[in-house]
Amino acid sequence: MGTLVKVIVGGFILLVVGCGAILFFAHKAGNDVQEDFYTAVLSGDVAKVKAQFHPELAQKVDDPVLAAWMKAVKRDLGAFKGMSASNFKTSINQTSNGSEVTSKGVAEFEKGEAESMLKLLDDKIVAWEVKSKSLPKNWFSSLEDASFYDRKARAFLGAVLTGDAETSWKLMHPNLQAKLKAEDWPGAVKRIQERYKDQTLALDHHDFKPAPPQEVVMFYGVAGTEGAPITVRFQFEGMVGHLLGFKIPL
Repeated sequence: MGTLVKVIVGGFILLVVGCGAILFFAHKAGNDVQEDFYTAVLSGDVAKVKAQFHPELAQKVDDPVLAAWMKAVKRDLGAFKGMSASNFKTSINQTSNGSEVTSKGVAEFEKGEAESMLKLLDDKIVAWEVKSKSLPKNWFSSLEDASFYDRKARAFLGAVLTGDAETSWKLMHPNLQAKLKAEDWPGAVKRIQERYKDQTLALDHHDFKPAPPQEVVMFYGVAGTEGAPITVRFQFEGMVGHLLGFKIPL
């Protein structure tokens, strides 16, 4: 009987040690991903942050918007000091899609604190959330460099002006598509193509509206002509700008 008790107690000790090791490694994994994330954020290098993103998340985050958020974190929170030991939770689950790690806790910074959540799938971030009284709600308040949206606008206009109705249609947000008729779009593209055949577009300026929902309108002139500009409008939802409007005078 005494031997049996010893075996049972020994097994219990092994179980406790095993659970403790699992919790330790889970905590360390959660702390490491938080530290890696904020090191990248505070570096100011958008590419370093996006390198940590899962491809699906990367498609939902525009570089200029991410850059504005990173700038706000550095300005209003300052240097990352680490994760608070209290109320720090990390869970590791094996799913049909891969290994999922969720890390939640209070991130301590030079100028304040933030509730921080990171979710990773196979070591790539699929979601994140940062809440802090130190961060303004409307942190996306300016867009100094609109080249990212110039490229997106030119991709749309280039497809239209070369008669590629299918590609230009796909570049529009569904809400804009709903205002048009899919069956009429090829004809409209053909008329635009004929009107602007062999014409060159030049970016004139952009107009950013910081009041939510934020918008940026790109203005283009036709080289060698005068008249109303061609415009392409992007409206922001989350951290991505959607093509929700355009004007092409005929």
